[in-house]
Amino acid sequence: MHPIVRRGISVSAVLVALAIGIGTAPLWVLPCGLADLAARGRLALVRCGAFGVWYLGCEALGLLAVLLTAPLRVAGPARFRRINGALQNAWGNALFVGARLFFDIRLETEGDEGATPGPILLLVRHASLVDTLVPTLAVSRPHGMDLRYVLKSELTWDPCLDIVGHRMGHAFVRRDASDSAGDRERVV
Repeated sequence: MHPIVRRGISVSAVLVALAIGIGTAPLWVLPCGLADLAARGRLALVRCGAFGVWYLGCEALGLLAVLLTAPLRVAGPARFRRINGALQNAWGNALFVGARLFFDIRLETEGDEGATPGPILLLVRHASLVDTLVPTLAVSRPHGMDLRYVLKSELTWDPCLDIVGHRMGHAFVRRDASDSAGDRERVV
């Protein structure tokens, strides 16, 4: 699918989903809260729904930032990449703030002295969705490094990852290895 078509679909979907999430909050918060109370839970359904809306809000704000930074391409490729690195870090941090707020997730970093200006290869184990934010939170932001990521191509459906990722030179690879030579070229 052509990137313009995919982005038209994904950006529209994010904005519509955000409007629905916010607009219908009175309809889903109460039933979810009652279900949580009946299960004697800690409002897990409400917190998950609220985080979903938070995520969509981060996407919408990220898309606004993408739009506002587009004219800065004239600043030159290196400066534009740094601007997008800052945008990527802010987006990742905002998502983590939501995870911390709604799920009380904490991050402690030890042994990051190897995170020096590269080239370095950082391998991250993904045991949960929050783990995808670890490189930004533990390496990129505190050490001022703009990391390039290798991501599965399906993540281009996330409009912020897609647009900023392509601006940053991230490699989006196919999991089916139908173009393994092309994927290797994008990674290098």
